[in-house]
Amino acid sequence: MKKLVLLVSVVSLLFPISVSAEKIVFATGDWPPYSYKENGKLTGIDVDITTEIYRRLGLEPEFQFLPWKRALHSLKRGSVTGMASLFYSEERTGFAYYTSSPMYIVKNVLFSRKGSGIKILGTDDLKGRTVAVLPDSVYGPEFDNCKEIKRMECYDDITMVKMLDRGRMDLAATQEITFRFLSRKLGLEDRFETVYTISEAKVHIAFSKKAPGQRGKELTDKFSETLLRLKDEGFIQKVLDKYR
Repeated sequence: MKKLVLLVSVVSLLFPISVSAEKIVFATGDWPPYSYKENGKLTGIDVDITTEIYRRLGLEPEFQFLPWKRALHSLKRGSVTGMASLFYSEERTGFAYYTSSPMYIVKNVLFSRKGSGIKILGTDDLKGRTVAVLPDSVYGPEFDNCKEIKRMECYDDITMVKMLDRGRMDLAATQEITFRFLSRKLGLEDRFETVYTISEAKVHIAFSKKAPGQRGKELTDKFSETLLRLKDEGFIQKVLDKYR
């Protein structure tokens, strides 16, 4: 018996057992500045926040870079465990657990070119104005239901920034942090100003209800607790400031 114990000890020293952190597959995509690739490396607000939570929980992140609709579908069917940048909706609670606290709050705003003289106090002031919007985007009931707005669809936010700079439309409706981030990347940050806040929305981390066992619920609870600590420590605000 003693020889067996000694043999096991020797084998353990020669061939140490590798203890690796559990991998949780997390869906993300090309949504700057929340998640995007720069010089081949995945980065962004959501990446920084979730990676820190993973680290504190002793988990290893495994990000899947997916188009938005595919990422949401993957969460719904459970082929990924979690996803960030998810707005709350009753429909989505059928397949996703949401963290009790949002990661942050985003603003949907209207941008104009500086010096345009455009003043917006409400949707009535948008009548007859040409406003750039993103396809399938929801900005808020008042704005979405205003039929008098001349909407011009832009393929993405970068196109929106460029077209507003060229005077192709009067205003651009988009998330404030995204527009400012991209306009800075293009060297156009001093060309625009926010003239109206359409709405605000909470952005959550969510986990699939189809994750094996009760893993989705368990991770939601753990991420919720850690997220609150990061907020109290000022970590979340530092990350947001980094990308503004």
